[in-house]
Amino acid sequence: KVQKIGPTAGKQSSHSHVYSPFILDRLESGSTYEVFIEPVNEHGIGQPSSRQVFRTTSKSLEAALDQVSEHHYDQAQCCEKSGVRPQCLSLCSYNASSFQIDRLVDGGCQDDFSKIVRCATGGRDHLPCCAKRGVAKECQPLCQAVHQQSSGAELAACLPALGQIFQCYEEGTASLPPPVRDLKAISVSDDKVFLAWKAGDVGKTAHYEVFYRQTTNLEEDTEVFNSDKQVNSKMPFVKIAGLETGKMYRFFVVARNDKGTSLPSSIVTLNVSSAAYNTNQKNGATSPPHQLELDSRSSTWLEFTWNPPAISHPEDVLLYRIHFVAVNASSASDMITAESELTTARILNLKPATQYAVYVTSVIVRNETRIESNPSVKMLAWTDPVLPAHVEVRIMRNN
Repeated sequence: KVQKIGPTAGKQSSHSHVYSPFILDRLESGSTYEVFIEPVNEHGIGQPSSRQVFRTTSKSLEAALDQVSEHHYDQAQCCEKSGVRPQCLSLCSYNASSFQIDRLVDGGCQDDFSKIVRCATGGRDHLPCCAKRGVAKECQPLCQAVHQQSSGAELAACLPALGQIFQCYEEGTASLPPPVRDLKAISVSDDKVFLAWKAGDVGKTAHYEVFYRQTTNLEEDTEVFNSDKQVNSKMPFVKIAGLETGKMYRFFVVARNDKGTSLPSSIVTLNVSSAAYNTNQKNGATSPPHQLELDSRSSTWLEFTWNPPAISHPEDVLLYRIHFVAVNASSASDMITAESELTTARILNLKPATQYAVYVTSVIVRNETRIESNPSVKMLAWTDPVLPAHVEVRIMRNN
């Protein structure tokens, strides 16, 4: 039941036979409402819930949201470019109904959810808005387009918060700057790097922030956004000097205005050395897939799941490469690679009772070009042994 309160209070209205989550519509802008819920079954009406008071947005904010259609970014077009299946494209809307959202859980669109979330965020960082609106911490990664299937921001657990999250998406795409794309190293010398990228909507961007730090192969999944150095630039390029020769560095770029920032859309990782750098440009890639886990196994196969990269452009078409080799293999050339469009894969035709080393990379697909990320954390897993058939024989005696 819902009622408008305040100086212009209205009559109480009710909605019957509804289920969570439920979206209230046809409300007045800039108005305060009180809402509560009563459980009903064949025996009658139960005790009401606690009462919640909320206020709808003002006309001025609604006018700002109307400008979303004028942005260069288009959510539905993003979904099409990133490969969302046609039957799930109706979810690529901030006005998706609760019935449509339920399809993400049990309607066959689970495999597209990561793409839908990336496009809904539009490459913007909605975390401050989500924190302000009280989105639970375990669900806040969704506000940065990080959909974690095995831990953290699981879809089913975060359904009650999707209303607040999608409202932040809609408000943010009206005011936050879009992400840069095609970050690349144009040139590298013994102590400096020249980076360039393509700008998004220049009118929404005040300046660019370039984050970088030395890196190793021992980084944890949680360190993907970590950085200890920063330079700013008004133009879509920058020269960074004073780096250590022969050391590995990683760089990413975000756009900023007075409302907040975009998300990084790719990472450039390189050795700052003239000797290690050739004449080809170093293109930015996604961050590695993370949370690689063994899901199930038998004597001849292993099944793995992982989470999509935390850093990628919303319009990127991604596929995944699964690299595996028996630990007792004679050489690295025995490494086998398979590809998957999903964040799960079953590796077949393996040897029983054998330990395998497995890691995953993500690949940006652009026409004939393939840009591969750094490897995920490597995992060791055993196949099950083959157990001999066991036959139990019982001898019965007649008395």
